[in-house]
Amino acid sequence: YGELWFLRNVLTPELGELDSIVSWTGSSSTNQDFQFPGCAVEIKTTSGMKNEVQISNIRQLDNLGLKKLYLGHISIDARFGDTQSLNELVDDIKGLLHENCETCFITFEEKLMESGYLEVHRNRYEDMKYTVRASHYYDVRDDFPRIVETNVMQGIEEVHYSIDLTSCSAYTVTVEEIYEYLTGGI
Repeated sequence: YGELWFLRNVLTPELGELDSIVSWTGSSSTNQDFQFPGCAVEIKTTSGMKNEVQISNIRQLDNLGLKKLYLGHISIDARFGDTQSLNELVDDIKGLLHENCETCFITFEEKLMESGYLEVHRNRYEDMKYTVRASHYYDVRDDFPRIVETNVMQGIEEVHYSIDLTSCSAYTVTVEEIYEYLTGGI
């Protein structure tokens, strides 16, 4: 939900449909969810009161080869109710793309299938509804709390860890700063 919310509500209004859909690589299990020339954005979605995100691989917050790496945290409430379901968000994006960019629509459907979202399973996603409580963004640089591949001793195969985002306030950036970088870099 968080990746699609970010795509629909943050990227598309500023970058347009084509650049937004093409940039979404999380459906292909890449290290970061959105990739641009020299830049990537990793989105983490959480529910509940914790301000903690789980990092699932050693390269997820590694900015090697990138000029910029951003971490986005989308905090949601998930409950049965009258807010937006995953299906409704997907339908909203499809409607927008169908009206404005047929190629984008087809690409989006392919990426949904890659990510495991299939129309035949829509009933699985209908009852749970989501409300975005907050979104925060961080510039992953310098001493940002993370583990990178070059700092891991030989013989360690997998690394999974969590980051307390309350310790990352010095790295906070606005969506406008991300837009500024992306529109200058695309």
